[in-house]
Amino acid sequence: MKLTLYVPDALFDRLEKYRDRINASAILQRSLERELTSLEAADQFDGENLDQAVERLRAEKAVVEGESRERGQAEGMTWALKASYGDLSWCATAYLRNETKIKRNPAAAYRLILKGPRQPFQEVDHPTKNDPLVEREAFWMGFIEGLMRVWERLEQSEEQV
Repeated sequence: MKLTLYVPDALFDRLEKYRDRINASAILQRSLERELTSLEAADQFDGENLDQAVERLRAEKAVVEGESRERGQAEGMTWALKASYGDLSWCATAYLRNETKIKRNPAAAYRLILKGPRQPFQEVDHPTKNDPLVEREAFWMGFIEGLMRVWERLEQSEEQV
């Protein structure tokens, strides 16, 4: 099938200079193919389909975050129970100083831990740089929650003495 196209005079003049090196028809076909593929994909995910996909992805994200946070809490408590008083105190104090910022932005929990005592955290089974950021943030937020449970219990027991 043939299609007649309008090309502005200035563009046509530039094309004429390179006509022996450019296959305008092939270039136009590739460009139309890309544009049509993009439009067709958008049509597939219009309205309800897009909403369903987004809802499914949100649910998957919530599961990943929940599992990572629970694993982090367990690791945090385990770490705190084995940690030296100095390391635990450093982490608890750093958290308490940054609590508001961390609750607003869980990425701050991850950055806080990275600043912490390096050696003790090497034994923690934590997500790596290859894992999604949302998973790392949720894990370290849970980790801090876990170690803070131990810290708060320690503080309560000292008040009773």
